[in-house]
Amino acid sequence: MQKKELYNRLIDEYKQLPHSSYKATWTEEVESHCFGYSYNKDLSEAKALFKEHGWKSNPTLDAQYRNLNSLGKTDNIYITVLYNIAKDSISISLFSVGYALSYRKQRYYPVRKNIPAFCWSKHMYMFPMMQGKYVPRIQIGTIAFPMFPEYASKATEILMNTKANGSGFGISYRHYMNAKSEHEPLERYAGVKIPAVLKKSVYKHELLDLYRSLKDYNEINKICQFIAANPDAVKECSHGTGDQERISLYHLISHMLFGNYTYSWLIADSIADCKSLRERALSLKVTSLKRWQEEHQRRSRLRMLKGVANIKTADVYRNALEGLEYEYELIDDKERLIQESLEMGHCVATYANKINSGQCGIFSIMYQGNRYTLEVGKVDKYLCSIQLKGKFNAIAPEQLQYKVNYILLKDLLQTV
Repeated sequence: MQKKELYNRLIDEYKQLPHSSYKATWTEEVESHCFGYSYNKDLSEAKALFKEHGWKSNPTLDAQYRNLNSLGKTDNIYITVLYNIAKDSISISLFSVGYALSYRKQRYYPVRKNIPAFCWSKHMYMFPMMQGKYVPRIQIGTIAFPMFPEYASKATEILMNTKANGSGFGISYRHYMNAKSEHEPLERYAGVKIPAVLKKSVYKHELLDLYRSLKDYNEINKICQFIAANPDAVKECSHGTGDQERISLYHLISHMLFGNYTYSWLIADSIADCKSLRERALSLKVTSLKRWQEEHQRRSRLRMLKGVANIKTADVYRNALEGLEYEYELIDDKERLIQESLEMGHCVATYANKINSGQCGIFSIMYQGNRYTLEVGKVDKYLCSIQLKGKFNAIAPEQLQYKVNYILLKDLLQTV
């Protein structure tokens, strides 16, 4: 069916939905229909408030504004559906008119904001906010509009010809187009039929993540067999009642491999690791807890490597510990920084940007058979110890702290 026909159907359906205002406009190139939010209010009370108190923030104005805001009387929300004849495209956006507070200036100001939500030109696009801007990205899942769920549902039904629900599972809209059941998009994505017992009893998002991470889809049958043979374990892993009862897949796999659900976190983390790395590598044939733990640690390190920038320590820190009597190492390599973070159980891997901007240098120190991580920074023109921590952020011994501070502050001490 042509887009214009679908657009006309959509507008006819939208006219039947609750709305407080409606306006249609036509030009030679564009047809547009605007629907007000069903609880839309005029802004007369907000206007009167600012006329009485002015725009500058003060306790009385702030209290009254918060009260109006809680009642939905400080802004109007509209949904605008547009068809561009020349481009043969359908676009939907939210339009907000009202008032807001500038925390930096401590003043209120009028707001008119157009928020793109959906566009169907050559492909279907959604508009997530990235670095302060609404950026077009291929539509994931079905169509969703904040504050207009009924309108989104109708757009999904008419434009995608499906009632299948799925907005947050990371599957392209192409898998949802013309789907006749809620699990059909997952089957299209995986390229295999999903066993009926799993469709009925497992959370959809967990099932999808498993298919994304499993090396051999045939191993899914091990889960089905375990469900059939272990009703008590299944009951222990279930949540909800009646039609809403679902099995936690992570609990279930932990039971199947290790005899209890204690390690469901390890299963969940391992699946998340594979998903993040876009790696189909899990095997349900592996029943060794140690192997799972080692693989989880390996993938966690790879995930950190993806997210941590290459580092280069400023020259001022390179000889900062010269003269220290204990063995030490300047950490000046991305992989070594991540290793320190993983092995020491703290967050020093997140300091890459601080290192690159010259705010700090990171050292690893051996003292009495234990390792400690030191962050060196600058106060005025002098180097000093910002923090010195052991494993899992344990406090370093006083003797070590004293020796480190003495070495770092020796130049300052010589001037006193």
